Amino acid sequence: MWAAPSAEKKSISAKNRPAHEMIEEYHRQQLHPGDRSNSLLADRLVPNLINKIQGESLKVHSACLHSSADSLIISFWDWCTDIFIHGITNAYYGKTLSKVNPDILSPYMVWEATNWKYMYRFPRVLSGDMIAAKDEIIDTFRDYFDTSNSQRMDRTYFVGAVEDELRECGLTSDEIARINMLHHWAITGNIYKISFWTIAYLAHNPSLREAIRAEVFPRSGQRRSRYGVLDRTVPQDQGSLQ
Repeated sequence: MWAAPSAEKKSISAKNRPAHEMIEEYHRQQLHPGDRSNSLLADRLVPNLINKIQGESLKVHSACLHSSADSLIISFWDWCTDIFIHGITNAYYGKTLSKVNPDILSPYMVWEATNWKYMYRFPRVLSGDMIAAKDEIIDTFRDYFDTSNSQRMDRTYFVGAVEDELRECGLTSDEIARINMLHHWAITGNIYKISFWTIAYLAHNPSLREAIRAEVFPRSGQRRSRYGVLDRTVPQDQGSLQ
C-alpha cells in the first residue's frame, strides 16, 4: 500500500515526515491567514453564501417550501445542508466533483445519520444503509481522482497537495478516495449543524441579534465590501430575522 519515497522526496526536509502528518500540515497551510485562506473564504465560500441568500435564489432553491410576492417559507435545515455541504465541497474540490455525482448530498446525509455504525464497528448485516452510503461517496471520490488534472484545476491547494503526497507514496485512486472521504467528512460534518443551531438561537434571542447587528453594521450608515455595498442599519425595533 505504501511505497518508499523517492530520492527527490527525501531531499525535501519538510516531507521527511509521514504522509498522515503532511496531510495535517497541508490543512494548516490551506487555512493559515494569507492568499490560500483568502482564496478559499473570500473568493469561494463567501460569494456562494451571498448568492444563496438572495431572494430570487431562495425562491428557486430546493429548500423553498412556499413563496409569494411578500414572503418565503424555507426549510432552514435543508438550506444549511445544501449551502454548507455543497458549498464547501465545491470550494475545496471544484465543480468537477458535483459533475461526477450531482446528487452526492443524498448519500452524504445517509452517512451522517448512520456513521455511528461505522464508529462502533457494527457488523455488515446490520449496516447496509451506512455501507451503501459510504461506498457511493468513495466511488464518487475515486471517479473524481481518476479525472484528468486539467479538469480539476479549480481545486484548492489542500486537495492537490494531498493527492500529490499520496500518489508519491504509491496509493491508488481508490485508496486516495477513501482518505479524502474521511477528510471531507471532517471538513463538512459539523459546520452545517453549528450554523443551523446558531441562527435558530439568534432568531429566538432578539437582543443578542441586535447586538450583533450593531457590531457588524454600525449605525453610521453603509458598510462597503468587495462584494458591493451592504446597506444595513440597525433597526430601532426588534423586527424579524432578515
